[in-house]
Amino acid sequence: MLGKRHPFGIAELDYDDYWRARGDHQVVARFPIIAKHLNRGETLLDIGCGEGTGIAYLMERTGVVGVGLDISSVAVEMARSKGVDARVADIMAPDFAPDRTYDTVLISEVLEHIAEPERVVTGVRDHVGQRIILTFPNIAFLPHRLRLLFGSFPVQWGWHPGEHLRFWSLSDFAWWLDQLGYDVVSVQASNGIRGLAAVRPSLFGNQIVVVARPRR
Repeated sequence: MLGKRHPFGIAELDYDDYWRARGDHQVVARFPIIAKHLNRGETLLDIGCGEGTGIAYLMERTGVVGVGLDISSVAVEMARSKGVDARVADIMAPDFAPDRTYDTVLISEVLEHIAEPERVVTGVRDHVGQRIILTFPNIAFLPHRLRLLFGSFPVQWGWHPGEHLRFWSLSDFAWWLDQLGYDVVSVQASNGIRGLAAVRPSLFGNQIVVVARPRR
């Protein structure tokens, strides 16, 4: 966005405080896109499920059997109140690994928040049965490019400026996944500049949904 920077929503980056401040939110545009790739009866692992709105929607809409993981115990309790099998997990812990293979592993708006996303994406590769679905904010979205042109870094945080640690354009993200042993199956912008995002998501898409398969 090209507007002014907005005030901090929380004083420091603590994800329990983050979810207390943010609370429940509505189903956003990426989840109907994700739902199109899921089939009834499949298993879904949602890494970074937050307060559970997204995974609850996917379970109800598609009939998948879902498990959610999040680092915040506050978010996990909120997700459980929606009927989600949610568990506290630190995906950056050295011993983190999914407990089994899932048909779909979903990592939505999470990778940009962690310092070593490569470790997570490679660590789950052997636990992906059919597909991995990843969503991320596109740093090369046209309004972000314009902010840089006029001397300001793209505003990509909602509650604290320390939220996002990593940044990708769409082409960088596709290359990154290839290096980590995945083949991209489909790409779609979930929001951005209406009408144009579908034609050229790399320039006109704000948030991107990528479906990929691990190379065996």
